[in-house]
Amino acid sequence: MAEQFQSVCLDDKKSSSRSHVFFILFSLTPIIGVAAFALIFVFPQPAVAESNLFRYIFFGVLMMVLLASVLGYGLTMRRIRRMQSAELVPTTESLLLVKLYIFQSLIPLACLSLLLFIYLFPEIVSERTNPLKLYVLLGAIVLCFALSLLGYSLSKRDMSGTFQQLRDYTEKVDNLNKVSTAISQVHNMDEVYARIIQGTQSLVRAASCYLFTLDETGWVLREQQGRPWEKIPEKEIGNLKELLANIQEDNRIQCFEYDQTTNRKVQAMIVPFRGSGQSQAAMLLIGKKETDGHFNRMDLNILQSLTLQATISIENAEFREVQINYFTHTIGLLVMSLEGEIVPRDHLHNVARFASMISRRLNIEEDERRDIYFAALLHDIGMLKIRRELITQPKHYRQHPILGARLVGRIMLWKDLVPIIRHHHEYFDGTGYPYGLMGPEIPLAARIIGIAEAFDAMTNTNSYRPSMSFSDAMEDLKKYSGTRYDPRLVEIFEEELRANDLLPPIEATSE
Repeated sequence: MAEQFQSVCLDDKKSSSRSHVFFILFSLTPIIGVAAFALIFVFPQPAVAESNLFRYIFFGVLMMVLLASVLGYGLTMRRIRRMQSAELVPTTESLLLVKLYIFQSLIPLACLSLLLFIYLFPEIVSERTNPLKLYVLLGAIVLCFALSLLGYSLSKRDMSGTFQQLRDYTEKVDNLNKVSTAISQVHNMDEVYARIIQGTQSLVRAASCYLFTLDETGWVLREQQGRPWEKIPEKEIGNLKELLANIQEDNRIQCFEYDQTTNRKVQAMIVPFRGSGQSQAAMLLIGKKETDGHFNRMDLNILQSLTLQATISIENAEFREVQINYFTHTIGLLVMSLEGEIVPRDHLHNVARFASMISRRLNIEEDERRDIYFAALLHDIGMLKIRRELITQPKHYRQHPILGARLVGRIMLWKDLVPIIRHHHEYFDGTGYPYGLMGPEIPLAARIIGIAEAFDAMTNTNSYRPSMSFSDAMEDLKKYSGTRYDPRLVEIFEEELRANDLLPPIEATSE
């Protein structure tokens, strides 16, 4: 690895030990004040009166207040330190404990005030009081109250800061769940990569994010956010690629600090996606948008959780691509066995092409467009179940949509194609077959394929009947628009044919 890269350990930010000393000092100040004034003014009276019962009660109460204050402080600080390092949000029990501590920390101050009014105030206002003693006592009282309030203020401020960090962490966990859900909802590989990068930048607030995949040539950049990769100096890119090369040896999230070409120190984090064995994808994060530009333990925890979901989504997208590849080649074999033998040559490919032209104009989802394309290739697969000599008979020919749907329905991967194949011969006015559906009852994809098949049946030069020109075939579609075919889809098909110069442009009429 390049010598300029130094490994960085990401530690939690902990409260200063000096701050804890201040808490102890200020928390015990009221107790010390209570004890001092009690020994000076209260203790002589029960000692003179020789009232052992009063003496024991007084010291018992004093010790209980002292122990409650120390115990409350200790338990509260221990719970806060645990919550700082753990991946838990504050519980109701934790919040109640902190509130009780803050409340009971004021008890010694109330006791002190009570003792002052009962025993000290009469002494101060008496005529025989020494003025110097009076000023000293007043100064001690003011100082004690000031230190008590200061300790309370510091404690509250530190606790508020701690719980603000916990609220930030909770918010990041909520955002992590949203990002993970967004990543899991897409199946296209490029879209998965894009959402991973966008989610990472929003969660970690990295200045620049780059996602790479590994193939036989090495690491290939697939997605980026922030500073464009091509604008990074060549020397710096070489060092960053060297970091990527070491992922296979150390398959962990790693953080490094290095000097950029601008002589500015910056942190870089390597985040591998650990699937089944070796890493086949990795993210490179450079710098943070915050002023210090440093990653922390919370960022590491967030990225560890995110990479688990991202790895699953990447593997699912890869598996889906394998399925589609298998799907495509299997359909290709079936089309080869159908075209030229059972249906006219090029008929299935033409229907798929025309159906794709219509679906493209509709701006529907890519998955739905893919289903339309594959259903168009397989729409006549039911012909395989009809004997050759019976295909020309309407009674048997009209069974091929149902037979085709049954064949395709046996394959789980093709279940979305079943209603399209079953209803591609339904007519818009309800006079079609096999079920006589009409209008919106007919699936949109089936209405599209019905138009595409009719158009190719009229224009295919390999058809069993003389072929028409594209213009004549379009006039025939328009003739039956609203009865056999969906009028809106016929208009869209005509627009698409003209846009692709497959129909002559409409001549302008002179008035």
